Amino acid sequence: VGSIFALTDFCALYLLDVLNWPVPAVVVATLACGALLGAVNGVLIGYLRLRAFITTLITLIIYRSAFDLLIQRYSNSIAAAFPDIPSWNFIGGGDVFGIPSVALVYIAIAIFGHIFMTRLRPGWHITAIGGSRRSAYNSGIPVRRTIALCYVASGVLTSIAALFFAARLGTVGGDIGVGLEVIVLTATVLGGITLGGGKGSVAKSLVGVLIVLLITNGLTTLNARGGINRMALAGILLIAAMVDIRWQKNRTRIISKVYVAPTYHALPPPPPTEIGQGGPFEQNDKLRDVELIGLGRIEAPEDVILDRNDNLYAGSRHGDIMRFLAPDYQRMEVF
Repeated sequence: VGSIFALTDFCALYLLDVLNWPVPAVVVATLACGALLGAVNGVLIGYLRLRAFITTLITLIIYRSAFDLLIQRYSNSIAAAFPDIPSWNFIGGGDVFGIPSVALVYIAIAIFGHIFMTRLRPGWHITAIGGSRRSAYNSGIPVRRTIALCYVASGVLTSIAALFFAARLGTVGGDIGVGLEVIVLTATVLGGITLGGGKGSVAKSLVGVLIVLLITNGLTTLNARGGINRMALAGILLIAAMVDIRWQKNRTRIISKVYVAPTYHALPPPPPTEIGQGGPFEQNDKLRDVELIGLGRIEAPEDVILDRNDNLYAGSRHGDIMRFLAPDYQRMEVF
């Protein structure tokens, strides 16, 4: 996400400052750029089934190298431009009733993400794949397509963040997006989303993001350098990952020690079983006088059913469907 963030930030500023595109076109093109960059990962991991960690590490290097080459050529042109466009300024620093525009978008995406993950079928598919890819595939879920679309969505969401960053700061420095992966992973794990997949929620991820923001803002207030920020987040990530892994491995044992609380429970007196006492377990002889149908005439009947004329049907061990004709069910024929 760090390299995609940097590239989409460059895309927005290049289109606006160098090519002089209108703001709506810049927004659409930047989102498309993020979707395309995410789709590369999605095709490689989802459809070609490459390992996610190695694949994203390789694309991180490629995207970062492409960003470095681009800013060497166009950074001066972007830095020299000072666009004064109201809509672009609103994206970067506008507000509605005192609420910043970025916060409004953040809240809208969070609400949509919660509904998507908990109320819609594609969200359930994502959770199922995270829990067990093989079981999800055996259940008929389109695993490859869903994984690919997850990476596309990740690219789009990253490009949205890059749009706000570009509109606010308007810079394409070489360190943009560096270490963003650590921040995202730390927020994820601190939010209680298991690294093994299949468990988590949007609400938990929001809590993790707020915790990370408090930590980074606190370190910034203390005039800590960027390296110290990333080192602190990496340490927190390491501790949280260890807790997550140990919890997943020993959670049954831990829960059994914490929540088992045996106690004495007095049972009520048993209900009466004698006939005429009205108890639920008294002897029932209502079927004593039933008539046996087809005894000795049909072998191993099963799955009996009546039609609208009260004729009785049953299968036999030989595979025939036999019909007993109402009302006395004495006549029998192969149906």
